[in-house]
Amino acid sequence: MSTAATGNTKIHSRWASGNLYFYESAVGRTATGDVLQIGTGAVTIGGTAQDVDLAFYATGSISAIIDAGAGTFTTAGIAITSDGVLTVSNATEATSTTAAALVVSGGIANAKDCYFGDDVFLTSGAVLNWNAGDVTMTHSTGSLAVATTWATPAATGRPFLVTLTTDVALGGWSNAIKGYVVYGASGRTTGLGSAVNSEILLSAGTTSGTYAPLESEVVLGAGASIGTATSFLYCNVVDDSATFNTGGYLLELGAGVVDTTSGLFDVATITPTSVEFDARLRIRIGGVDYFIPLSADAAFE
Repeated sequence: MSTAATGNTKIHSRWASGNLYFYESAVGRTATGDVLQIGTGAVTIGGTAQDVDLAFYATGSISAIIDAGAGTFTTAGIAITSDGVLTVSNATEATSTTAAALVVSGGIANAKDCYFGDDVFLTSGAVLNWNAGDVTMTHSTGSLAVATTWATPAATGRPFLVTLTTDVALGGWSNAIKGYVVYGASGRTTGLGSAVNSEILLSAGTTSGTYAPLESEVVLGAGASIGTATSFLYCNVVDDSATFNTGGYLLELGAGVVDTTSGLFDVATITPTSVEFDARLRIRIGGVDYFIPLSADAAFE
């Protein structure tokens, strides 16, 4: 046994069962008296009844603290070398902000890509934000909204673009984007139900330019083929097609469209003595070509 003095406190040491103990002589080799234990399994600071911190200093100030009493590790910064990996072995899967494998009470800044091997759960109302608000995707109950604001004159582009690229022969159908509404046996919409809604809001500033809530565009590269039948619009009825063929409409012009002289919709008041047509549109019904007559004269002459 050896003794040493630090101020008025004597420290004793004792070797027992493969461990070297340093303890306060006045307290004895107890949980409250132990100061340092060096053993084959660990180096222990303090005893089980003490709240002793292990402090690491760098250039005269504390750079890292291990708080044994709280059971946590607190640091001003951790540097991991280029070949180092930080691993969290706790595999707890939880949506709780306190019971998950890794809990961070503040924000996380990441300079490069993130890889997730499983699902990503966001709380209600969460926002995905690109370039400080240039484009945002915001969640609300039952809805996901994509928003952007353009303030650069003459800017062009598509805020939300879905591209499907293929260089192989695909199967029976393919879509770049699809809106799908499912009505159950008791489901319905009291007003107007649609799978995709295309809406444009004009203002006093739209004094020039061409505007349309829906643009249908077919792009043909040099030497491109138009396949069996390429059209600007394809309408298809499946399952109980007989019901739709009996009472359905190809097109409905709804609220706001009224009889207007020489307007979009004009109820003819002229009884032509002869009918002549100047042009035609070709459509296909059941694989058969039909033609819709067009006239450049409201009197169809």
